[in-house]
Amino acid sequence: MSPSRPSPENEILGILRALRGSLIFFLACSILTALAAYLIWQKRSAMEQALVQARQKFKESQALLARTHEEIEEFQKLFERYRKLVDAGRLEPERRLEWAETLSRIREEYKLLPIDYELAPQRPLLERDATPTPYEFRASLMRLRAPLVHEGDLLTLIAELKRRIPTLILVRHCQIEPVPPERREYAFAGLIAECTLDWITLRENT
Repeated sequence: MSPSRPSPENEILGILRALRGSLIFFLACSILTALAAYLIWQKRSAMEQALVQARQKFKESQALLARTHEEIEEFQKLFERYRKLVDAGRLEPERRLEWAETLSRIREEYKLLPIDYELAPQRPLLERDATPTPYEFRASLMRLRAPLVHEGDLLTLIAELKRRIPTLILVRHCQIEPVPPERREYAFAGLIAECTLDWITLRENT
């Protein structure tokens, strides 16, 4: 009598029992592979984010470095201008008597007509900063009125003042107008000039 064959269902169950270990191993490998892939992706994302942040910080550092270089160059330019002014004697204390004497000498040398002027009290040239500084620029406003034979007289006067007086002279405003014959102080002076000038000096803060 031949042995009975197992039913198809039993054969399938037997195959599944034989493959159970392999299936468990395959599933375990799949889970481990997925977990490794996730960890790698997470690590890569963190590295990419860190790289973006590093690039941003590098750009910010480059911009800060560029601004620092610009500030250093600007400071060097200002310092060089200041040094030239000091070397040229352009930054000295206010000396009103010398200024008045120089103005009189220029008028006499160039045969200019009498000049009326008024020199106002000194004032700070710039608004005071909260940060104290060892020196302060001061300005004295001069209002000048001069009869002219021609415009060149005024140009000569201002040019000679700037050349002879060791301080900065800033011309704020000048106006030249014709004078009718009946209103002239001098018959041959057909023009009148009115100017405002700032005489700028440097004072040490105490």
